[in-house]
Amino acid sequence: MKPLYRTVYEDLLTKIRGGQYAAGDLLPTEAELCAQYGVSRITASHALNELKAQGYVERKKRKGTEVLPLPFAPRGGEQSIAVVFGGVEDFGQKIAGALAPYARKKGCPLMTFDSRHSQQREREILQYLLTRNVRGLILWPVTRASNLDLLNEFAQAQIPLCFLDYPSYGFEAPCVSSDNYGGMFGITAHLAELGHRHIAYFPFKDNFLPTEQERFGGYCAALVKNGAVLDPAFFLRDPDGVRAATTESGRDLARCADHAVRTLLALRLRPTAVVCVNDATALHFIRAARAHGLRVPEDLSVTGFDNLALAAQNEITTVSQDFGEMAKTALNMILRQLAEPSLINNYAGTGRIRSVIIERGSVRRLS
Repeated sequence: MKPLYRTVYEDLLTKIRGGQYAAGDLLPTEAELCAQYGVSRITASHALNELKAQGYVERKKRKGTEVLPLPFAPRGGEQSIAVVFGGVEDFGQKIAGALAPYARKKGCPLMTFDSRHSQQREREILQYLLTRNVRGLILWPVTRASNLDLLNEFAQAQIPLCFLDYPSYGFEAPCVSSDNYGGMFGITAHLAELGHRHIAYFPFKDNFLPTEQERFGGYCAALVKNGAVLDPAFFLRDPDGVRAATTESGRDLARCADHAVRTLLALRLRPTAVVCVNDATALHFIRAARAHGLRVPEDLSVTGFDNLALAAQNEITTVSQDFGEMAKTALNMILRQLAEPSLINNYAGTGRIRSVIIERGSVRRLS
């Protein structure tokens, strides 16, 4: 049996999507929802908080619950190509900003969606898209196993798929990603060229995502190629299995970074540099290092990966991914499948987009 809060949540969501409540409108108060649906205040609050968690509303003190703009165009959709990305800081802005003018040149209407890195929100978006006559789907999946049943419905309907960053399990569809291996190889080799021979990696864990596996492989290869120390003691382990690919679990990342810095400080031979799997982990590592009295970069050089806004704001040397080029390549792969329908569900091509090093103030040359 469906929980009562879910009934209220789904009814309000239907009204938001249908335009009954537009962006800027206030939803009924908790008291009004109690009277309308015959539920308790706790149930009404749970429904509104779920809408907030999924990004549909904002709850403001002394004002109420305000509807936010939908993350996709609520009208039309027929013959559009849908783009669903993972909502990590400014990924989506870079993707949409580059893809929109390119799609216009190609004559392809777009619908863009932000899953906010939520499997449930991703599911709701995919369910919505299955009710529209979309021509193709470009997806940055939340996980490789999320919502496979709905993706199978796209495949069975012969709707072309293309994945960004890493593919979902089970589909013969193309995938476009950055050169994660080459990017991490390059920045690790850069540290070696600056005189660093003892370079740690953060966070090391047993359940790497595919992109994280590639980055760790590039790190190891660069150490071997440049004659640096490849020591498992320098693999700064994530004790909690935190998913480092998202900035949304700040507390978890901070705790993980603090543990890593404590581990580093306890080593007899300390690393002089740390390469981090992405910018979010680099920022948390730098904060943890400074909290323990280490200066960056004077005592320890630290690098990131992605070139998000937070990396520029905090002067973090990083590897820049060209998200716009990734999205344009994915669109071309969708268009190729539309031009050659025999490729649909039978086209496991890949696109590797070159990444480049962005030098800032978190790294120094050893004397």
